[in-house]
Amino acid sequence: MSIHNTVCAIIYNFTTTVYNVVDQDSGNSRVIPAKNPDPPTGDGQPGSVNFAGVIFPWCSNGEEIRDFAFIFRSGGTQAGQGSPRFYMFQRFDERIIYWTPAPGPLANPSYPGRRGLPQPASEVNVRILLNNTPAVDLISG
Repeated sequence: MSIHNTVCAIIYNFTTTVYNVVDQDSGNSRVIPAKNPDPPTGDGQPGSVNFAGVIFPWCSNGEEIRDFAFIFRSGGTQAGQGSPRFYMFQRFDERIIYWTPAPGPLANPSYPGRRGLPQPASEVNVRILLNNTPAVDLISG
């Protein structure tokens, strides 16, 4: 199996809540602003942050997800603040981006998660949807 790194380009926030994303592997965090309400229609632009090509952490079990994956928290403006919503990572045996609800890895340490994409990708964008779950968009394979 060849190594296949997937990088995160931009994270978009379609919710009305600020999000904080922590790359637990490096400890770096970024704040993603809430969607701009754009009165009177409420159809404003999503908040976004350039994740500058940070590689999704490789995880092979629930413990690694808990310790290394990106963790997305709603309502926090600093690392560790806010309510944990979900983790995102590269699943080691498939080389595909997955996500799992937080604190999912503690409840099912074998391999919790849902596929973000059906195939490996080199670069992706992430959208935080209104139901506080992610969607992954392929930029390049």
